[in-house]
Amino acid sequence: MNPADTLSDWNACTIRRGNTMFHLAATVHILGVTTVTRAQDRLTELKSTGDRGSVTLEQVMISLGLFVLAVAVVAGITAAVNSRLSRIN
Repeated sequence: MNPADTLSDWNACTIRRGNTMFHLAATVHILGVTTVTRAQDRLTELKSTGDRGSVTLEQVMISLGLFVLAVAVVAGITAAVNSRLSRIN
């Protein structure tokens, strides 16, 4: 089979469609490589900082402590009001 015979069967639309598909495949490939590279860089950055999240954990613990303290104060005030209320009746 002569390679020139196969080329003569192609028309301009086939070549244009082939170039479009090649361009699309190349674009999708570059997008995939870029996404994977960014994800790997972000993961490396997150792993390299050992103290990351410690401030958040500290803030959560302080907030939890203040919440427990507020609940204790409200419970104490409620108990005091209820004991004085029973004396009035």
